[in-house]
Amino acid sequence: MVSTDLKQGFYLGEWEVRPLQLELVGPDGAQHVEKRWMEVLVMLASRAGEVIERDEILEVVWEGRAMNDEPLNRCISQLRKALGDSPQKPEFIATITKVGYQLIAPVRPLEPVAQESEPAAAGPTGEAPRTTNSLRALGLAAAALIAVGTMIIWFGGFPDPQEASVAVLPFENLGDDPDQDDLGRGLAEEIRQRLASVDGLTVAGRTSSRAAAVSNKDAATIADDLGVVHLLEGSLRIDGDDIRIAASLLQDDGYEVWSKTYEMALTDVFAMQDEIANDIAGQVAPEIVAEAADSLISTRASTQVPEAYLLAVRGREQLAQRSEGPLRRSIALFEEAIELDASYGDAYVGLATAHALLPFYSDMSMEASFDLARSIIAKGARVDDTVDTRAAGIVAFMLFHSEWRWIESENAFRVALQNSPNDAELLNWYSLFQASVGRADESLQFAIRARDLERLSPVVNQRLAVAHLWVGQNDEAEAQFAVAAEQGMPVTTQPEAYLVLLLRQDKLELARLLMAGQQKLQGLDAAWVDALFAAMQDPSQRAAAVAAVEQAVASGNISDLHLFGVWVYLEETERAIDTALRLTENRIRFIPEFLFAVETAELRRHPRFAEIVRAIGLDRYWDYFGWPDMCRRDGDTISCT
Repeated sequence: MVSTDLKQGFYLGEWEVRPLQLELVGPDGAQHVEKRWMEVLVMLASRAGEVIERDEILEVVWEGRAMNDEPLNRCISQLRKALGDSPQKPEFIATITKVGYQLIAPVRPLEPVAQESEPAAAGPTGEAPRTTNSLRALGLAAAALIAVGTMIIWFGGFPDPQEASVAVLPFENLGDDPDQDDLGRGLAEEIRQRLASVDGLTVAGRTSSRAAAVSNKDAATIADDLGVVHLLEGSLRIDGDDIRIAASLLQDDGYEVWSKTYEMALTDVFAMQDEIANDIAGQVAPEIVAEAADSLISTRASTQVPEAYLLAVRGREQLAQRSEGPLRRSIALFEEAIELDASYGDAYVGLATAHALLPFYSDMSMEASFDLARSIIAKGARVDDTVDTRAAGIVAFMLFHSEWRWIESENAFRVALQNSPNDAELLNWYSLFQASVGRADESLQFAIRARDLERLSPVVNQRLAVAHLWVGQNDEAEAQFAVAAEQGMPVTTQPEAYLVLLLRQDKLELARLLMAGQQKLQGLDAAWVDALFAAMQDPSQRAAAVAAVEQAVASGNISDLHLFGVWVYLEETERAIDTALRLTENRIRFIPEFLFAVETAELRRHPRFAEIVRAIGLDRYWDYFGWPDMCRRDGDTISCT
């Protein structure tokens, strides 16, 4: 059994791992890794050869804060990239399907790291490890950023909770069937969505409620984390054709103020959820209920086949986990629901959404997946005329991401938000959309709305960080990046935006290390990175930097996405425009929102900037919905400032 105390360092095959410095040292030198990645690697190494379940890793490393498997999936993927490992033929980390992970490479502990004045311990090859003070500084600085940012957010970053506010926690499954775990979570989500439709009632988002529920915190702390006054807890039992839900409402001081048990036939499950939601609304917001009609919440049954409904509930639960395995399971569940009820509109919407999201978590073709999603929506609309409206959000997402059909996407977003104004994911998508059409202020407002609903979502917090960045609120952006990292979304998941922040803060060494690390993860030479940052510190080195970048282009060691930013920072405006025009041919990799940052002001002033605007079709969007303050049209001439 390998010692569990490996924090001072260990050898992993031919790699030297230094956890305290957040370093992996291999044949090509040292590279920095994120703190949680290192924690996962140390945990696996401490039990090398043993299969560790996914849930245990999430509980230990993420301390119960991760709302699904996505942070762990991303972590394992990045560790494999750093180690040069393959999931198909692993030499370091083996996936044990449906169970967890196993470290299969040999592990040998190191002696503690020597002081700077002493020679470093020899690695397995006999050579001294090529660690650097700057890499150690990156690890310490990243930890400091996370700590400071977390304090800023949790000690004064949120508004006071509204009196009429509630979080719906997942219902506990009291039955023996593990499939009913999904039902307990899913039926609670159905009730949460009903409550979220009530004007004036603040309802915490799904992701944050899930993260809080598994945090092992007391009710008062959970309510404070979520920014609500009430918590709804419950349990579920399905016995044959009958369903029983016991619900309890807690105040933010932890005291139970209301409870009730509901028992009905499965055929009445829609009515049961409406009844529970109305009862909760009456307890949490009696003034709102008093002013409403006789039935505040009344949901049309979307299917007359209870079995199909329960399959779709489970499908939505799998869909919410946002990783390849659950997405594929959700597809199977939605398809099974449609087999039972071919007119079940909600199942078509769920199936289309799963297919549309799958390319972002797998190697599936985006074009093929989007085409399939559209055909599913069209088929569903033929049997249920409400499908088009309910699928408006995912349609807007697809139109925006795949085709830059800005006008149609805007219209679809507006329909979706009218129907689901408190959908945090939809608000998050719309924030990205608004930034991409040059409306940074509006982007920030939608990101804040999403964050207020989903305080514990790393995706939402990272989006808010980027939105703050584009309006020049750098301190707020730094704090939000730190919160997202603490919740499982490290800055390396969107390194381009974080690089912009580091450069604005004049943290050139940290930026250089991050950029060089990204190059190494892609197997690309990073020589041009050093030349670029030398020029940033000393303008006389600019010509040498341009030459180094030209060499990187010739040798294929720089992507067009990074090349665009490099030319912007080197003030090679014509080359930046040429690169941007090439990027517009690959819409998935282009980031339109950077076009409207302060860094690209010179680019916007150039007469050829109009070529980019026309290439991505923003001129037609602005003609239709109004031009942003920074750009205007005078006949055929487009000018921006």
